[in-house]
Amino acid sequence: MSLVRHIPFTIHTLNNAEKVQEPQKFPTLFKHQYPLSYNLSSKLIELIHHTFKKQLFDPQAVYLTMHLQSLHKKLK
Repeated sequence: MSLVRHIPFTIHTLNNAEKVQEPQKFPTLFKHQYPLSYNLSSKLIELIHHTFKKQLFDPQAVYLTMHLQSLHKKLK
């Protein structure tokens, strides 16, 4: 459910051109620690980019990765 709640936040940041800050090492850490979830979040970001014609940045990939990883763990 947290992923579903995060989507409106992501759309809000897109519509308002807001940038979300996070430590720079998080994207690299998550990319290596959770490659499946990070890859899926990258694909979702691509889809969002093509749909809304807006750019998302690494912090959103990190947040999506966390939500997807949490969902993946619950479904195991």
